Amino acid sequence: MNIRTAAVAAVSAAFLVAFPATVTAQGGKGQQQAQKQQQMMQQQMQHMQQMRQHARQLQDRCTQMDRQLEQQMDRLRDRSMDQDRLQDRLRQHQQLRDMTQSTGDMLRHMNRNGERLRMMMGDRAFQGDQQMQRHMEQLQNRWREMLENADESVQIMERIRNRLGQGQGQ
Repeated sequence: MNIRTAAVAAVSAAFLVAFPATVTAQGGKGQQQAQKQQQMMQQQMQHMQQMRQHARQLQDRCTQMDRQLEQQMDRLRDRSMDQDRLQDRLRQHQQLRDMTQSTGDMLRHMNRNGERLRMMMGDRAFQGDQQMQRHMEQLQNRWREMLENADESVQIMERIRNRLGQGQGQ
């Protein structure tokens, strides 16, 4: 065997030995990347579940606030006060009740949409599509921001309810 044939044989043997290792390493990297994406999706889905729970808690707070406002209105009706003042106070309570009920409805819709988003995020058809995953993440972030705004709104409405309730003794 001449030197050239020996060199080609050595390079071929080295390639045959290294090629499966390279393919395996690349396959391993692909598996690692797929596992990493799967973990990220699971974390996003857990985050969505937490946001949905938060939306349900806000819904419950709206329902509770509605009941409390109704009770305050009943107490106002039972009190003897000037009719004009009574009508003003009842109107204020009713307007806040309407806002509370609308906010509760909005939160119910957000919760349903959050479940739809969670289901889409878990859909295997979207898992390989990087652009779709980015869109889903953007939507999740917007949903989170809306939920934070709703939380702040409910807190403000609770403060207004408390303020209206304090005025009953006047």
